[in-house]
Amino acid sequence: MQSITLDQGGLLSLYPYEIPIIQGILSKRGMSWDCLDTKQGIIKLPQQYIGYIGLPDRKIIIKPKHPGITISHILRVYFFLYSAQYSDLDTPMYDVETGNDVDLIAMFIQEMLSVVHKGLPVEYSEKEEDLSFIKGNLQVVPTSLNIMMRRRDAFRCVYDDLTRDIPINRLLLAAAKKIESHVQNSDIAYIIRQFGNVDYTNIPDDIGFNKNTAYCKKAVSLAYMILNDLTLSTDGESSSGESLLINFDRVFEDFIKKVLMEYSNLGKFSYWTSSRSFAFCYQGDEYFERSYLPDLLYDYVDKNGRQTARAILDMKNKTSLPFHNDDIYQMAFYGQMLSCKKIILCYPGNENRSNTALRFNDEKFFLHKIYGSYMNLAGNSAKEFKDNIASFVYRVECLL
Repeated sequence: MQSITLDQGGLLSLYPYEIPIIQGILSKRGMSWDCLDTKQGIIKLPQQYIGYIGLPDRKIIIKPKHPGITISHILRVYFFLYSAQYSDLDTPMYDVETGNDVDLIAMFIQEMLSVVHKGLPVEYSEKEEDLSFIKGNLQVVPTSLNIMMRRRDAFRCVYDDLTRDIPINRLLLAAAKKIESHVQNSDIAYIIRQFGNVDYTNIPDDIGFNKNTAYCKKAVSLAYMILNDLTLSTDGESSSGESLLINFDRVFEDFIKKVLMEYSNLGKFSYWTSSRSFAFCYQGDEYFERSYLPDLLYDYVDKNGRQTARAILDMKNKTSLPFHNDDIYQMAFYGQMLSCKKIILCYPGNENRSNTALRFNDEKFFLHKIYGSYMNLAGNSAKEFKDNIASFVYRVECLL
């Protein structure tokens, strides 16, 4: 299979038989069709996505647009974001250190084989059941009624029993079932058999870990990646490839939120889970609203309907010079709405850079400066990555 590497947001010429596959990927991901020209057979890769696209005869690798940052660096960010803690970064993970090519399904199968060999996580759950013998705590009243009704299983008992039907196993099984039809081999079939009757239809949004489930963290991170960002393509009745498209704009925003909320000594960071309305319009029989949603707030207060914040932070996944006009207009509006004069824009980088500031010429404008801070994502070892996180947190704290 031929491998072709393109820059994030680049152009790709398609063969006619590849166009239906690309259309299927766009539909499954809910992505805009404006990027695809079926007549000319050209797709402009969406700017925010990195990863790879599997086609019948070739694999299109979409590398990050930031120089010095690879897909492996993004995988480390993903692992840290969705399953790991700061201390977990000391262990080797995936193939970040070796720089090997990324094969998400193969990594997941390998990690799951390790998990099932150690044993799937189990928890005690309380059950209440009618039995032919006494087990656990006997419920007297319902047992008496069962005896009077001459039921065979007369003893109503409440007892603790080990179960595998827990959130972490539901997530892992859901990911395994998603790739089952695509990967026909004995390993994935063996993995799925180990779960038994686990109900994988109810997938949790977040997984909590303890000392008994810590060994599943890498598998959990891969499972979220498979469920959220992996698309399995088909050509007729046969599979043609896997496509991993990670929305790095979203991942970078969530990554910075976690870093500051969990590892800053200042605390007081928060974010809204839904946008807030600031205007409405009646147009004949139609009615619509306009709303806004800052990425991250520092010392946010909502008192008697008056909302204020000491600082507003916004994540901008851009490689060009900072402080674009549209970003400035957006942040000036946010600052006005929240009576806030301290604005910090957070950018990804490939080296440790000092904070920067944009100074306004007009002193009558309520904002005097907008600050920029850079998070270095290009660390090639666990120590470098942790040092970069600590350095970024310190620089943001200095601004606050």
